[in-house]
Amino acid sequence: MIIFTKWLNKLLYWRLYHISNRNFLVIASVIVGIISSLAAVILKMFVHWLHGLPSYLTEVSNNHLWYIYLPLSGIIITVIVTKLLFKGKLEKGLGNILFAISRKSSRVEKEKMYSHLVTSGITIGLGGSAGLEAPIVVTGAAIGSNIARFFNLGYKERTLLLACGSAAGIAAVFNSPIAGVVFAMEVLLTEISIPVFIPLLIATATSIIVSKFLYKGQLFYLGTHDWYYHAIPFYLLLGTLCGLVSVYMTRVTIRMEGFFSRRKNIYAKVLWGGLALGIIIFLFPPLFGEGYDRS
Repeated sequence: MIIFTKWLNKLLYWRLYHISNRNFLVIASVIVGIISSLAAVILKMFVHWLHGLPSYLTEVSNNHLWYIYLPLSGIIITVIVTKLLFKGKLEKGLGNILFAISRKSSRVEKEKMYSHLVTSGITIGLGGSAGLEAPIVVTGAAIGSNIARFFNLGYKERTLLLACGSAAGIAAVFNSPIAGVVFAMEVLLTEISIPVFIPLLIATATSIIVSKFLYKGQLFYLGTHDWYYHAIPFYLLLGTLCGLVSVYMTRVTIRMEGFFSRRKNIYAKVLWGGLALGIIIFLFPPLFGEGYDRS
């Protein structure tokens, strides 16, 4: 172990004296892209594997009540795992990454490189109505941040690799490199330039290649056809309706969070929330796992 540490320190010193940070970012973005893609593949495989459980149980027992039991059990298991492994400190959403960029010099905790893979995979895989966007963004950001810290990079480079990790994760999960790059540039980065744009492209391209090589499955399939100009009014109408639905979702979510935040007993919150989710999924089965199944 001591020999390995000495060898590693020599390698880091050699890098500092022979490769500038700008040039090294190209190499680092490839590393971030590969590791973020591996995390995305693990998450997709985990979710798809768990998704086979309800179909099997329903077919064997001929009991559709599993659509109530499984989402509830997924939430309960997630809470237990968070309590035991992560000391109950598992922040949700993208806000913590933005906070890390602005207030913590883009330093993201190491455990976030895997914590959201476990908890989100269990929740979504067992039917929880959640998305993979935030988990893979947080995971990729943590990977990029900690790789930058490992190589003793500064704040700007650390922020860029954080964004590369998030972009690579989105690209690998949804097979959409452009969406990953656009998300990172619009949400995580405050400046846009060619030196910033190139590592993002390299990271997302690398993640797509690795993801395609390791895993052929899709989270979902989109049936697309040619572009029709006469459909533009319908796109405008769709955008308006989606905006209204977004407002509705935001307001309802905030109110529900306020309602449950006033309940101090965490297990009571888990029970009531899980039962409510299970009943809704039982009545509307397509909501099971947000459609992340094999088509």
